[in-house]
Amino acid sequence: MTRRSRWNPRPLRAVLLIAAPTLLLTVMLTVGVQAQDTTGSVTGVVNDQEGAPLANVQVFVEGTTLGTMTNTTGTYTIGRVPAGTHSIRARRIGYRSEAASVTIAAGQRATQNFTLERDPLQLQSVVVTGTATPRTNLETSNATTTMSL
Repeated sequence: MTRRSRWNPRPLRAVLLIAAPTLLLTVMLTVGVQAQDTTGSVTGVVNDQEGAPLANVQVFVEGTTLGTMTNTTGTYTIGRVPAGTHSIRARRIGYRSEAASVTIAAGQRATQNFTLERDPLQLQSVVVTGTATPRTNLETSNATTTMSL
């Protein structure tokens, strides 16, 4: 008397049809997360020499297009900075710019604070006026000064 097996391959196929795509998706997401870990971020606060926060300071990674502006509390965050050592610069009109070397680790956040000093030479005002129709210097009633930059 031969005995027949009760094993049915259909439930196994159903499990494989569900498990294989799930496993593939998990591997793809893991690889994607590892690829994103090649960058980090830098954050900090920019103050003036009295310790007051400075808003609208341009903070950027020199030699790249990465940068941001400080908010009203003087804080900033620059994301997606490639891992490694970079020069971070903070500048604002009326203040001396300041740079610092910062090492950013992949997947980590580095902190770099700045204190900017007032620069009286940067506080000169510029007034620009215009007329509705083009005129030569001799035809205008406004005082004109020509500056070469």
